[in-house]
Amino acid sequence: MHTIHRFRSTLWHKPFHNQSLNFCTPNTLFPRNVATVAASIGLLLASLASVCAEEISGVTDYFQATRTPSLFGNVGRAADANIPLGKAHKIEATVTESATNSVFAQVFQPFGVATDASGGVFVSSCDDGCFNSIVSKFAPDGTALGAVAIGDGITTAGQYLATDPATGAIYDLIPDGTLLAIDPNSGAITPLLNLRQLQIDTSSVYDIVAGAADNFGGLILPESSIYGDLSILQSSDVTYLFVTALSAQTLPYVIRLRLQGGSVVEAKAIVASRASTAGGVNLTRGVAVNLQKVVLTTLPIGNGVGTFDVPVAFIADFDPMAASVETIAVSGGTDLASSGMTADTAGNFYIATNSVGSAALGLPGGSLVVVSPEFLILNTFSIGGATSTAGDVAVSSLDGTAYLTARNENAVIAVSGLLSSEMANSARSTNRQKRRLSPSR
Repeated sequence: MHTIHRFRSTLWHKPFHNQSLNFCTPNTLFPRNVATVAASIGLLLASLASVCAEEISGVTDYFQATRTPSLFGNVGRAADANIPLGKAHKIEATVTESATNSVFAQVFQPFGVATDASGGVFVSSCDDGCFNSIVSKFAPDGTALGAVAIGDGITTAGQYLATDPATGAIYDLIPDGTLLAIDPNSGAITPLLNLRQLQIDTSSVYDIVAGAADNFGGLILPESSIYGDLSILQSSDVTYLFVTALSAQTLPYVIRLRLQGGSVVEAKAIVASRASTAGGVNLTRGVAVNLQKVVLTTLPIGNGVGTFDVPVAFIADFDPMAASVETIAVSGGTDLASSGMTADTAGNFYIATNSVGSAALGLPGGSLVVVSPEFLILNTFSIGGATSTAGDVAVSSLDGTAYLTARNENAVIAVSGLLSSEMANSARSTNRQKRRLSPSR
């Protein structure tokens, strides 16, 4: 078992000498001109004018207007073993008309983002020359509070952040597999583990292409993989960490760690895909787990025309050797790329689509997709630039504001009002009902 170490003392450094801190005031978006973009799924989108155009040229919003489509077609709800992933659910939803966006902070080459319980926002980015990586802390109003250097020669590319719900620590996952914990108050940095050095079980991994467990012929190599997004779930005395990885720069997969009593008691590759997308698209994917113990990611699959990413959902305790419609769902038609993901306290998922977006949803690269616990698309947002990249996303537990890193725009964008009060109340009501129906585990 691998033991996790305690914090050592380090302080947040002030001022933010490595940051360019220009902000613009949040503005209400201009009225929408709705146009049908994806008639095959009845999705109506609207293109909106930009705010803060001097910082981000052509920021555009896309809002779905009538019936809400599902990421999985007729596949709707995923919760636990007694609520099948393959069960169809038809739910009507209306989309808020009051969402606003603004440049929350301008930082050089931002990538990972996370929030804490007090509304603080943490961003991983480059220093001025992009020779080293720093993690910066901001107040909810965008005030710069400090920054810590992660280490010489560690750049920000693919460096993701997540919040430990039990301790409040900010986890920082570096592409080489190094996992750090940052104290959100003091800035103390503690190395926790290195995924490349763990004994990760790759003997039976669910292949979404074959629809069965496989050992992938030894092609899943954790000791040399590139690591990406991470998501954390606290369940009783067990902490789950879900991590995305890329083996040999071609094979994407998801790892599950279980931690108990400060030690790693399980490290296993659980879901992967033999299909491979091309070039810059074949990167580590996003992953998120919600409080209902449902995990969402995207993985590539072929359909006879080409290879593209599709949503994949499974329960947190998924067993690749006993896969069924009750434990895993793979979308066959909705293409959707991901780079970073998160989930809010109501169980909704937020998906940052990297530079690819989704053809089926009519979304360009640099988009954000909000999905209910039943996988119904609640809202979407797009940065709008021709080369925009949405790297990672985090959501404030205080007011539901989503923070999206826009690497090519050197900015963190705050998007508020993505969910109407009716949606939020409906989601919470559904979650309460599911908790009543769910067996304790």
